[in-house]
Amino acid sequence: MPAKQTPEQLLEQMVEILKEIITIATQLQKLTQQIVSKDQIRPLQDQQKVLLDKLLEIDSSFNEACGGTPNGVDSPTRKRIGKMLKEFQALNTSFAENLSKSKGVIPLEIHHIKKLSQE
Repeated sequence: MPAKQTPEQLLEQMVEILKEIITIATQLQKLTQQIVSKDQIRPLQDQQKVLLDKLLEIDSSFNEACGGTPNGVDSPTRKRIGKMLKEFQALNTSFAENLSKSKGVIPLEIHHIKKLSQE
């Protein structure tokens, strides 16, 4: 059985996943500035959803590792995560607006991410 990870290790994992999520969100946002098909967008959205689910799992582990009081854990990494979540939200908003203008596919829901960024 693997050793339990420290809160800081879990935060570092979250940073790495968020890097991937932001990369995908950037690609999606750029795609929606062009005329694209659902077939071009859907695989990226699916990949992003998997990463978001993984991020939520790690966030849950982080909360457990902090004894249910993650607000007491303040670190530069946690602040970085907050900034990354805001960047992702901005990209996703732009993506959704571009799709709305072009009557494209439905954007990926991120209500769980909004909760994370408020912690």
